Amino acid sequence: MHKTKRCGRKKTRVVIRGYLLAPGIDYNETFAPVARLKTIRLLMSLVAKFDLELLPFDVKTAFLSADMDTEIYVRLPPAFNNDPALQPDAKPSKTVHRLLKGVPGIPQGSRLFNDKVHTVITSLGFKRCPDDYCLYSHAKENIALTLWTDDGYIAHKSQPIVCTVKEELQRHFDIKFLDGDHLDMLGVIVNRDRANRTLSLSQQHAVEALIAKAGMKDCKPVDTPVATNFVFTKQDCPQTELERADMAKEAQWYRMTLCGAIYIVNWTRADTSYALSKLSKFMQNPGHNHVSALKRLLRYLKGTADYKLVYSFASPPVRTGVYGYFDSAHADDVDTCRSTMAYLFFYEGCLLSWHSKLHSYVTTSTNHSEYVASSKAAREACWYAKVFTFLGLRSAVQPIDLFNDSSGAIAMNHNPVHHEANKHVAIADHFAREQVELGIITMSHMRTDDLPADALTKPLPKAKFFKLIQTFMN
Repeated sequence: MHKTKRCGRKKTRVVIRGYLLAPGIDYNETFAPVARLKTIRLLMSLVAKFDLELLPFDVKTAFLSADMDTEIYVRLPPAFNNDPALQPDAKPSKTVHRLLKGVPGIPQGSRLFNDKVHTVITSLGFKRCPDDYCLYSHAKENIALTLWTDDGYIAHKSQPIVCTVKEELQRHFDIKFLDGDHLDMLGVIVNRDRANRTLSLSQQHAVEALIAKAGMKDCKPVDTPVATNFVFTKQDCPQTELERADMAKEAQWYRMTLCGAIYIVNWTRADTSYALSKLSKFMQNPGHNHVSALKRLLRYLKGTADYKLVYSFASPPVRTGVYGYFDSAHADDVDTCRSTMAYLFFYEGCLLSWHSKLHSYVTTSTNHSEYVASSKAAREACWYAKVFTFLGLRSAVQPIDLFNDSSGAIAMNHNPVHHEANKHVAIADHFAREQVELGIITMSHMRTDDLPADALTKPLPKAKFFKLIQTFMN
């Protein structure tokens, strides 16, 4: 174990040499859950809708608050042995000491802290959501709590109970409570206008930092993230060792920049998820065209850096409860002939989650592709049905309305017709049909020009792209 101390302006750290720990002896399980991003967005939407108090908190030196689960001994570093003022006891300097707390550097540190905070939270009357292990709801009071490692967010309307919760948390942890109306939430700026029941999530600073780091601070903005009719293909990848060597520097830039974009897109920028999905396929071996496509994405982000998710309940929503849109572009991948599917889910106009990716296998027709996409969207809908029910908002998911532009796929979900067109459909893809029969979801037709999910399945011209994304980006 290494120990550093303050000497004038010099600073030292306490870190155990975790790479010396042996699995099965010094540690067993290391996994610790983290809240889903859509769970946090869901909580923010509820804060805005019901005018709840938002109480963020940050646990300092989180690992040190957890008790060790295995017997580990460490030898004290020279700083302890050579400085009498740092001697923890009167034992000889060459003795070893048992580690009692989860010092940073141990593989199981995150898990130990999560176990500790779970024990404390449940002792206060909270119960854990079985569909997101970092979401908690109070058994008697209208309080929800979610965790992201050592950060947490409490939404409530019961001040007396929350005071008790705060006191108990402060008794077990070195914890700092923050302002819930204006905060930096994991790199996302949260601004709240309580008078107008509005809350916004923005990553403008993160976008500007990414563009500057990529060396494109002075680039000219473009109107769409992907050029119309642009084709993403492996044919543009370097084919020989010499070509790969020539692309080595650009490939490193590509991977570094794309990884930064992933965090931004997954948090707030659903409008760029199609471009991200396609660009991520070439992370291993990008070509010049892929680098150009990524630069275009950055140019689009520069022109739309101020775009944000706005959760507003100042006026009645267009649709109530939870609802979603799904779509599919049949066989658009020229390398595999697979289809790109996408969905978006909303809660009374608030965008909660989105997804854009290739199907895992080839679909044989447009109807088949849309039908498979409906199955994926139905699974997401079922998750929302369970989580909203857990939070006591069952009425918001009775049922969940899904919208699509394929009359054939909708008919296949409503009518279990057996014929040549669908005899090859996998059993798992009939999931949506069963959910329709159970009344968990409904499916309705919507014109392609009005379907927001269409912006997540293909490159679109400026006018159509802007028309669709303005339904979920502000």
